Amino acid sequence: MAELNGRSYPMGNVMELIGLEIMASSSGATTTVPTIIGDPGIGKSASLKALADKMNLDSYIISLGALPMEWFSGLPDFRSEEIKAEWHSEGKTEIRVTEWTMSDLVRSINSRTEKALENGKEGLMVLLDDVHLVEPIVQKYLFEFFQNKTLQNFKLHEKSYLVAAMNGKDSAGLEGFLSAVINRMAFYFAEFDKEYWYENIGHTLHPYVASFASGPNDRYFVGANATDEASPSPRAWTELSAMIPILEKSFNEPSEINKRLSMVAESRVGHTAAVEFMNHVKLFQKFDFESLLRERDPEFKISDDISDQILTAFIIRYLRSKEDADYIKVILENNSQRRTFISVLINEFVTIYRNLETISDPKTLEGFTHLSEILTSEDAIDSELVDIVMDCLLDIQS
Repeated sequence: MAELNGRSYPMGNVMELIGLEIMASSSGATTTVPTIIGDPGIGKSASLKALADKMNLDSYIISLGALPMEWFSGLPDFRSEEIKAEWHSEGKTEIRVTEWTMSDLVRSINSRTEKALENGKEGLMVLLDDVHLVEPIVQKYLFEFFQNKTLQNFKLHEKSYLVAAMNGKDSAGLEGFLSAVINRMAFYFAEFDKEYWYENIGHTLHPYVASFASGPNDRYFVGANATDEASPSPRAWTELSAMIPILEKSFNEPSEINKRLSMVAESRVGHTAAVEFMNHVKLFQKFDFESLLRERDPEFKISDDISDQILTAFIIRYLRSKEDADYIKVILENNSQRRTFISVLINEFVTIYRNLETISDPKTLEGFTHLSEILTSEDAIDSELVDIVMDCLLDIQS
């Protein structure tokens, strides 16, 4: 089989079904391995990790195609065993027989599962990545592993849940699979889902990238479907985001940071996307959110400019305390006629609030909880603003 084909669905829909597959596996209802197929860089692994977090599972990513065969088979060992004399041509009653050591794949998964359970998790999601790179000689072990959840008689932990991910194109290295292995896999063809990606992954990135991703820039997040020099995929934007704090620590002058950031951006997402991104960054840098929250100007007003309203809304990503939440209330009340600002801010708030478990700082968590109380209390803000906030929330829910 040279290439796998099927109808693609948005990543959010696929993740919903993967969650149900894991639930079915945990109850013993199914034994097939759910497998996501999609273009490189669209966020398959990152989406699965986000799903694991939501299901209170630890996650363990294994690049299956990079493992040597011995990780599946184990290694031969020898032990003594007594046999009947007539079984041997020379009448020997004690011989050496072969015994296989435990598969490193099973051992590593079981050890991680036990650790996950000790840490209060419900189990371990095992992402078998790059399945398309598995050599044919290894596929016979995959058959046993997928069918029986064993390798050489060593059992997989009952709280370990297998999920596979692969690229279904010849260019990605698909060699073809044995039909027996295919029959133990449930294939879900996924396509990039920007809304799902942003809510679960994108919003956690550096504010420059998160704010750029929240805008109407879908053409710069289409991964392998892009036509630029480099693929501006979700993976590429995530890597770019990780580089920004390093640049900020390495250089003092904003102009020097931006010069390097432009180069890094082009190396990750290509020239066209990098130009648009840097234009956005320069607009974003007009706003010193940390100083604004520190000084708390009680008369702060936002201009009518739509870009200013959108970017100012990202002040919510700098909220670090209850006092910051109180000041955001002041900004909302001062700018109750700036509907675009309020809509974007509420949307960002909802995205963050849905992922409160990812916030580790107690004061920041307290701040967002306090802001939630403010936004949903008629006593905390004036009635006109309450109506606007509620309209925005209804728009988001719909």
